[in-house]
Amino acid sequence: MIHKNSVMSQLVLLSLVGLAIVTSSAGANPDSPAPAAKSSNVKELPSGPSGDSSVAGTDYRLHPFKAKDEAGHPLTDVPANIVDVFSGMGEWDAPKYSEPPAITYQIPADIRDQIQLFYASGPGWVVVPKGWVIHRAAEGADGNAVFSFLSPKGREGGWLEIESIPACMGCMYSAADGIIPGAHAGLEGITEDGAPEPTLVPKPDSMTHPTACLAVFSYRIKPSLTVHAVVFLGHAEEPTETDEEGASLYIAMPDANAKLAEFISGFFQKTYSDCAGVD
Repeated sequence: MIHKNSVMSQLVLLSLVGLAIVTSSAGANPDSPAPAAKSSNVKELPSGPSGDSSVAGTDYRLHPFKAKDEAGHPLTDVPANIVDVFSGMGEWDAPKYSEPPAITYQIPADIRDQIQLFYASGPGWVVVPKGWVIHRAAEGADGNAVFSFLSPKGREGGWLEIESIPACMGCMYSAADGIIPGAHAGLEGITEDGAPEPTLVPKPDSMTHPTACLAVFSYRIKPSLTVHAVVFLGHAEEPTETDEEGASLYIAMPDANAKLAEFISGFFQKTYSDCAGVD
């Protein structure tokens, strides 16, 4: 449910940012809603990590951690780290080491030596290809969190972007505009600019909606790289217990690594497999 009084500041901000579609709000200040569509009505999907790179020790800190499976057994063959992020509130958001939940998603034996795990307050557990490093780790004053990772070969070798939007209504509706049914109407309820629903560029090769809250799709950005994407907008828990939230994962990998990319996007999708839809 959109509360008009609580979104007036978002309306003003959306009006001032130039009304240009961006690939993802991950490239801007995590507190800022993604800009609305131009009259051309084109929404460019992410084509690589954006924003300044973060500095270890200044913007984020890593703490090695032993993740556990659902039975409580340590995942000794999968490296894991907890990520502290220096937030827009001017303080460290540091998850307690006792907080990370067990990994309930089955990790195939032939995948274990190809992955690493990261845990942060916004997205929770995230699976990342082994050897990839943090490009950006940022958290805004309202809790919007952005994490991106790069292959050791740089963007040409692959990249991963994850965004968690717990509160900013304009941000979450803009990020899901043209992707999740109902998102455009929600954004229009804030901007009231009369813009039609955008066309996605590149055009996804395929898109499915396993639930009213989820979109799963893929698109190609280079002959050698395919992006696998999962976008969520809705209530991850019972509507009486939480407000709407948004989240997304985009991972680009060579076609030879399609199985690993599908596992990583599937892990993220399972986190948001139950939802109550968009208000």
